Amino acid sequence: MLKRTKKIALLLLAVLVAAIVFAFAFISPIAKYLIHKYDKEFINREVKIDGLWINILSGSLALKDVTLFELDGKTPFVKFTKLESQISIPKLIGGAYDISYVKLTDAQVWLTFKNGKFNYEDMVAKFSNTDTNPNPVNEAPLKYWVKNIVIQNGAVTYNNPDLQYLIEAIKINISTPGIAYNQNNLNSKIDLAFKSGGAISTTFNTNLSNSDYSMQAAITNFDLHVWYPYLKDLMNTKDLLGTINTTFNLKGNFNTPEQIALSGKLDLNHFAILDPLNIPLVTCTKLDVGVDTLNVSKGLYNLSQIDFTQPYVLFEMYDNGNNFYRLLSDTTISAAQAIEEASADGNMFTLMFGYVADIAKNFTITNYALQQFKINQGHVIYHDYTLPQSFQFDIDQLNMQGNNLRSTNQDIALHATALLNKTGSTDMEMHINPQDFSDASLNYYIKDVNISDFNAYVNHYVGHSFLAGVIDYKSTNTLKQNQLNSQNYFIVNQVGIGGKSNKNAAYNLPMKLAVGLLKNHKGNIDLKIPITGNLNDPNYNIGKVVWQVVKNILLKAATAPYKLVTNLFGGNEESYKSMAFDYKVADFGKEFYKVLDNLAELVKQKPEVNIGLTQQSNMNVETEYLAELETKKRYYENIHGRMDSITPALADSLELINIKDSSFIAYVNKQLNSNDLLTPIQQKCVQFIGQPALSIMVQKRMQYRNDLIKKYLGNIHKLPASRFNVSNTTQQSFANTQSINVYVINYLANDSTQMQ
Repeated sequence: MLKRTKKIALLLLAVLVAAIVFAFAFISPIAKYLIHKYDKEFINREVKIDGLWINILSGSLALKDVTLFELDGKTPFVKFTKLESQISIPKLIGGAYDISYVKLTDAQVWLTFKNGKFNYEDMVAKFSNTDTNPNPVNEAPLKYWVKNIVIQNGAVTYNNPDLQYLIEAIKINISTPGIAYNQNNLNSKIDLAFKSGGAISTTFNTNLSNSDYSMQAAITNFDLHVWYPYLKDLMNTKDLLGTINTTFNLKGNFNTPEQIALSGKLDLNHFAILDPLNIPLVTCTKLDVGVDTLNVSKGLYNLSQIDFTQPYVLFEMYDNGNNFYRLLSDTTISAAQAIEEASADGNMFTLMFGYVADIAKNFTITNYALQQFKINQGHVIYHDYTLPQSFQFDIDQLNMQGNNLRSTNQDIALHATALLNKTGSTDMEMHINPQDFSDASLNYYIKDVNISDFNAYVNHYVGHSFLAGVIDYKSTNTLKQNQLNSQNYFIVNQVGIGGKSNKNAAYNLPMKLAVGLLKNHKGNIDLKIPITGNLNDPNYNIGKVVWQVVKNILLKAATAPYKLVTNLFGGNEESYKSMAFDYKVADFGKEFYKVLDNLAELVKQKPEVNIGLTQQSNMNVETEYLAELETKKRYYENIHGRMDSITPALADSLELINIKDSSFIAYVNKQLNSNDLLTPIQQKCVQFIGQPALSIMVQKRMQYRNDLIKKYLGNIHKLPASRFNVSNTTQQSFANTQSINVYVINYLANDSTQMQ
């Protein structure tokens, strides 16, 4: 009996040993087999595992070269080189899960957002359909500990084919001490780099019980170009450029995303948005933003600085809108619709705009402070193509500063200076009561701006152009309870105006007579223009008021002929510094020849003095004018037949042709075989005639003017050629910035040294 019992014991021991050996030998391949067999049933995806090792005694697990595929079973979704982990077997037998470490190496994830869906949503739906007991009764909590979680050298590729957007995060390293069933705090450290440029380093802390979170992050040299597809989805632009560097601390709650607290610093470098023609719309060499405290829920907005370095804006007006509005992808829908549609495509800009709009709707900014606001060397170009003659105004070297801008102050002050159209300048001081925006003041002084810079508007509205004159303008404005009191002092030094040049002007005012009467004995216009009004009145329009005041002054001057007598005597020295001429006409005016007569007499009376006349002609403006004139001529001939020469009658007919007329535009578009809506008609005329041909035409006209003067001084006044010189400027780039064409007069000794 004893022998039999020993045999049974030995047999059982052998079976147990065999079972253990079997388990050690075959549990890994069995597990691998089961995963391959039932992967699609459980997770809706195919899984490929090259190596799997399980040690049931130590609780260790190792997976090698694992690939989780997309729905097609061919395209990788998740792929990693190695996954290592170890679980406590004794605790596992007791119903608890104690994992001492988890290490994932060389993991790659490919995320795709297409047609409003992510490529993992089928798996989420698979697990969401799993039957669970919604109301467990007296069920003990699941005990688990997952310690020392490490993701090493990972990578994530996000692709949105609808927007042609692709971003790749590489060198992802994540570590956390672990999570547990009885631990609410989850702390992790994340470092990653972007293939396109830039890196992020952050620590992230989350309270799992109440959804509070905090983050400390640093972003270095992040390339904005990766966001260009999102911008292109909203605007028809060529590119988005720039890099971001930032460090910040962020706190909030996942359940109430609008209640955030932020502090930190943002640096934006070499920012630029380019239009479809590769022309910069907005640029900024550097933007520095320092945030001391930004707490939306408490209404605190305290910033240490906002500094713009060399910001640039190009703003152009067209018949169908401005250069920004025309670039919107769809201008037929509302902003809300555009945001809704773009959000459906996962557009980050619209999501951000919607988030900010939600904050603005639910939270009022009542407590704010900005220690320093600065604009350094700003540049704004305004171009108006809505008029027959294009208008450009250049605001350069713009510097603005404000300090200690607080909502609790009774006064916020901003000071600004700028260079205006290369020759003028402005100095501005603005004060606002942040407690009451109807309590404000604005004082500014503009000096040395050529009045001819505004000829595009003057010619369009009153049919004349200024040939000379420099503006000095001082304006003091106060606003109390929306009651405006504006005092304006307007001086135009040495003003000169040409004859009627636009028969289609909006207003028929006697400009030449009025300007002549307004000039004092020094040849200046000196006006004081007071303007008052209630801005609460919906019928009050300050622009209309200003124009009505100017119109009344001009009419009043024209009806006071006694002043003309005092202006018939004497002259001014400005007439002998330069002589303006109209590039549109074939000959000079009487005043021009009168100055030439006096110069010739000076040379005759003073043998030691020679004169030099240097033509400063804006070739760009004249090119545009000739392009329009020649295009009008060809347009006219297309309708009426070929003309051998431009007769006075034909000239009048060409003058009446409006380049903004739809039939004229259609003709030009047909000749160019293009229906480009971005290029203004003025530039299309240049393209039609051709820059080389126009350059020759401009050079011939300039030479023709020089020859006229040479013949007049040589043949009429009999001056020897050695006593005078007529030439073109050697600084043509400067002449191309001027709004009027002049001959600069130089007084020279016989040895050609300048006397004056």
